Amino acid sequence: MHLYGLHEGRRVGPVSTVGVTAPEDEAETTQAAPTMTPEPPIKPRLGELTITDATPDSFSLSWTVPEGQFDHFLVQYRNGDGQPKAVRVPGHEDGVTISGLEPDHKYKMNLYGFHGGQRVGPMSAIGVTGEWTVGAPGWELWEGHPPALW
Repeated sequence: MHLYGLHEGRRVGPVSTVGVTAPEDEAETTQAAPTMTPEPPIKPRLGELTITDATPDSFSLSWTVPEGQFDHFLVQYRNGDGQPKAVRVPGHEDGVTISGLEPDHKYKMNLYGFHGGQRVGPMSAIGVTGEWTVGAPGWELWEGHPPALW
């Protein structure tokens, strides 16, 4: 065996040695020590998505994350005019209230979770906002006259 080195860009050496292998029947067998592979991080997954507390212009979403943790969530839906909307929610939260919705309107809400740049989902749920009625939240904004009577 010859070993060479480099010093200031020039080859130095060689340093040489001679070795003899053992006959096959005398060779020692060595086993590599088992290596401890760290457990891969738990990949988060979405559980259930629920819509509750419908008012004429909002409702609340809540969801479960049975395993892992997400960096953040994104709720996507289309407003009353059909324009896409998105609401970003921090990963440590498990719910959000979506406001600014149209009364008595059906909405499909899509929830995505994001972890390490990867998107998980969507989980979807359909909710209907409430009708305007006397005493409904926000009624005082209309001074007793629902928007349909303007």
